[in-house]
Formats: sequence, C-alpha cells, structure tokens
Amino acid sequence: ARIDVKVLGRSRKDTNSAPEQVIELLEEYLSLRALGKENLIEEIPEQFVKEHGTEFIEKYLEDPQKIPRKKRNAFATELMKIGYNINYRKYLNEYNHKLDEFCILIDRDKGTHPEADMLARINYCREKKYKCYIANPCFEFWLLLHLSDVEKEYADKMEQITSIPLTNDYNNLVILRGTSKFFAAPGLRLGYAITGSQDLVRTINARKNPWTINSLAAIAGEIMFQDEEYIRKTRALIAAERTRMYERFAAREDFKVYPPAGNFMLVRILRKGLDAQQLFERTIRKGMMIRNCSTFPFLDDQYIRFCFMNPEQNDALADCILEHV
Repeated sequence: ARIDVKVLGRSRKDTNSAPEQVIELLEEYLSLRALGKENLIEEIPEQFVKEHGTEFIEKYLEDPQKIPRKKRNAFATELMKIGYNINYRKYLNEYNHKLDEFCILIDRDKGTHPEADMLARINYCREKKYKCYIANPCFEFWLLLHLSDVEKEYADKMEQITSIPLTNDYNNLVILRGTSKFFAAPGLRLGYAITGSQDLVRTINARKNPWTINSLAAIAGEIMFQDEEYIRKTRALIAAERTRMYERFAAREDFKVYPPAGNFMLVRILRKGLDAQQLFERTIRKGMMIRNCSTFPFLDDQYIRFCFMNPEQNDALADCILEHV
C-alpha cells in the first residue's frame, strides 16, 4: 500500500491544526481536483479576469515563467491581498494521482480540542466517507509534517537545497542569514536578508536606522564572505564531524539519534533514571554546554541538542555525555 502525505497549506486563522479547519482544507483540495486545470480560471475573482485578461491568466496557469517576473509577481501579490493564493491552488490542482481514499490525521494535545468538538468532526467525516485518525503527539511524525530551518550553510549539497532561487519567483519571501554560527562571530551582530520584493526593499531603506552595523562589522563581513577557503574547510569539517558524532551516539542503546542535516544533533535519552537536566549539569561542570530541550514544543526532559565543534571538543563532549552510561 502507498500513503501520500500532502501539506494542504494553512488556514487564514491561527493554525490548520484545528479539526474543522483540517476538514475545510481537505474539501478545498477535493473541489479543485474535480474542477480541472482548464477550468481553474473560473475560480479567480471576476475583477481580476477583467483587469488582466483571460489570455494572461491562462498563460500564467500554463507556465508562469513565460511571463516577466515583475508582472507575474504583481498578479500573484494582488490576489494574495484578498486571500486567494493562485500558486497554492495550482499546486493542489496538479496533484492528481490515483488515490483510493482520503483521510485526515488530528494530533490531539492534552487540553486541546474539546471532546464534543472532536466527536462532531468524527461524525462529519463518517457522513462524507473520509477516514479520520486521532493520535497522541508523536515527535517523529511531527518532524515529517513540518519544515525546520537549519543552518543550510552546513549542508553537503547546499546549492541543491538552498531556497534563495525561490526569491526570483515569490516576492512574499524573505530569507535571513547570519554570521554568528558559521563564521563564529556572534559579537559582530552581522546578518543580511535576501528577497525579490523591491517594494519591501524600498520600505526598509526608507525606515531603517542609517547606521545598522558598525564599520568593523562592515569590513569583517566583506572579508568573511569572500573567504572561500574558510567556507570550504568549515563545510568539510562539519560534514565529517556530523557523520562521526552521529555514528558514535547511534551505536549506543541508551540513546536514539535523529539523523542531522545541519550543524547540530538532536538526541533522545532512552536510559531510565537519566534525563536532560542531569546531562546538562554534568557537561556544565566540565566547562561545556548542551541544550536541555524540555522547553521545546512536543519534546520533554528526555531530549538534548548540541552543536558540532572541532574533533577534540566533540570527543570531550561525547566522552562527558556517554560516561557511566
């Protein structure tokens, strides 16, 4: 059997986790499947069809890249202002694989979604022949359904996964980058943003502080960003240490390690009687520090996180955590 898990976007309200909103998103998807790509234009508000013309919209739906970037971004942005995301609807419409049945999964946290509300949604799903599953929070599945920003500078194939090219097509996207971790320069307070929205750039330039960084940070930034040898060696070092530390912890039955892709690793403690605070105190006494993840959403006091450093520091940290375990 094959199961396709699709992200159906977010509600205009707070979240798409509320049961009634999850059902709304599913039914929106089903209606678009039935509508057909050639009729998708019928869903666009009439005033936009009159303003831009049917030929322009059909061309946009067929291949937005054939339209000048400024025009296609302006068209999509105007629709977004009234809550209509044409790219999202096009995405839903094009996902038309042969499917046997549809279902929704509601991850029910303690104290959320009253029982009466849950029963009402379950009965509605039964009437509509939708499968409805209710689960306790599961961190592993949560990871599959959510995107997490990591320091992509550390990825082995950054050019294949970087989101920077998306700014050429979406003017509602801003990518923020800092220098604190990769260049080990937190004191500089230096970072930058990448966006395709010229309106946003003009707005920021009109309102920003005229001196956003000091002269030393400006000089350091120019040097750091051009230091290709350091960038190459750092990526290679982090990649090697990431693999080595993962294998060292994965070999221990007392820990579950989540395969890392950035410059840090998430570890779950499996040994009874040992928790994150104990390991935090053990490492801090030896002049090292790890993150107690008990305050993270969906995690508890059985999770820790730490960054990768040079081999000697990594060995010292691993020895400290793994001793007497």
